[in-house]
Amino acid sequence: MKSMVGKDPQTPPESVLLQQWQETIPLLTTAATEGQAPGVNADEDWTNTITTLSEAGLTEVGAEPTKYWDSSFTAGKE
Repeated sequence: MKSMVGKDPQTPPESVLLQQWQETIPLLTTAATEGQAPGVNADEDWTNTITTLSEAGLTEVGAEPTKYWDSSFTAGKE
């Protein structure tokens, strides 16, 4: 947090930044990525997201997750 304080005149105090980060951490995992590092992706989550976006007309129907992300950068994946 200290590295962020004072970088922008609108940056909130360090205590607020810390609270914001602590409240964000739970949003960085899903049932499919529970117990893994924050931000790890899962095919299942991408499939659900693509379905939601295609139902809203924002992406093509039935697109494969690999069109949007590359799992080869995920630790433990070949």
